[in-house]
Amino acid sequence: LAGTSIEPAYEDARDQLGHASSIAASAFNAAVQSIARQVEIEPEEEMRPVVVFNPHAWPLRAIVEIEYTWTRPQGHHVVDDEGERVPMQLTRPLTTMSGMRSRFAVPVEVPPLGYRTYRIRLGTVQGEAIGCSDTQLENEHVRLELDAATGRIARLVHKASGADLAAPGSPHAVVIEDRSDTWGHDVVAFDQVAGEFECVGLRLLESGPVRGIVRVESRYGSSTLREDYVLGADSAYVDVRVALDWREPLKLLKLRYPTSVEADRATFETPYGHIERPAGGDEEPGQSWVDVSGNGRGLTVINDAKHGYDVRGGDIGISAVRSPVWAWHDPRELEEGGDFEYMDQGRQTFLVRLVPHAGDWRAVDVVRRAAELNQPAFALIETFHAGPLAQRASFASDEGGDVVLALVKGGEDGGYAVRAYETSGRSAHAKLTVLDRTIEASFGAHELKTFVLPRDGGEPVETNLLES
Repeated sequence: LAGTSIEPAYEDARDQLGHASSIAASAFNAAVQSIARQVEIEPEEEMRPVVVFNPHAWPLRAIVEIEYTWTRPQGHHVVDDEGERVPMQLTRPLTTMSGMRSRFAVPVEVPPLGYRTYRIRLGTVQGEAIGCSDTQLENEHVRLELDAATGRIARLVHKASGADLAAPGSPHAVVIEDRSDTWGHDVVAFDQVAGEFECVGLRLLESGPVRGIVRVESRYGSSTLREDYVLGADSAYVDVRVALDWREPLKLLKLRYPTSVEADRATFETPYGHIERPAGGDEEPGQSWVDVSGNGRGLTVINDAKHGYDVRGGDIGISAVRSPVWAWHDPRELEEGGDFEYMDQGRQTFLVRLVPHAGDWRAVDVVRRAAELNQPAFALIETFHAGPLAQRASFASDEGGDVVLALVKGGEDGGYAVRAYETSGRSAHAKLTVLDRTIEASFGAHELKTFVLPRDGGEPVETNLLES
């Protein structure tokens, strides 16, 4: 919905979406448990197994967080399915209680559309922290520096190329005056700047062998903004955990990520594809990512919740919140002192991923990085049991080229449906492996294809989106 309904309509939509989400969560939970409980996990004293699932058809390297109650004070560490020790870092638990409640972050590597078993054992393991300070995060791929006075990104260096993508002279959390109606009639761009959030605090939140986190806290009027910049030890990108408490009527918040790139066009993700548009500052729709590239370098900004953007040269802006009156239609004017309710008020959280790169966005496999942000790995605490499945397994793979395997499901008329699409805008040949069966096909630029695998082992059949 575009913001044009009365408030009760949104309550109905929220409840209906919540019902759908609940059904999906139940199905997901049953699915992963049906697999995990068939994994052969031998009994071991004072050990807890964790099965980590990868929802994508390519190998996944990610950081997962696990929270549980431990009854021994000796500390603990993590090993993989081959017994090799994996770095681990304690983080803040979701509960606030005394006792042996723990939460930790651990890097995992999980095979394509599959799972891998890890083990939590007694005994601590020391690891070397990545480079961190109150204003800096650094690993072998990325160097991030934040300005302590403004909270802006002072440097964002893609270390392989040496390119610094930051433009610290431009604002970041920009508040826009917006007295347009709920539909935004006659508005092409939101550019009437009212001010910028003021940085009130900046500190190192975590430092360890798995990741570093720096927190920036800012204020504007009655609103607060908290941004946790997260850099994993092996990550080629920076994640930003955004927590916003917004209390401003008739205003819009743009989170801007200005760059040193000179660009006259920007690339926006669309469903199963992408589109280039002029970088002239107009408000534009998009899916989860936007990129600016030029002079052999660029920055992709990915998020998991927002779909309004503007790009001005090398400056990417995300429309985070907008607060007109509910269902207010021009030419009605708001009288002074009127009793109105404003949209987007209150607290919300979302994630942003900053991917600096050499070349253009294709060089860093942005489509896959965006999918990983929006569908993260899932860790399930298990127990000991016999079963027919190995400690790790993979059920499908797209081999990591320009063609992405986007869907595997039961077919509408039997068999298994498989859907894949070409992501880079150039012809490609793909080899897809699904349930130990192979599909080889040529894809044109931007082409989307659907196949059906018969359950009886017959040859794959290309079909249409309706699978008919």
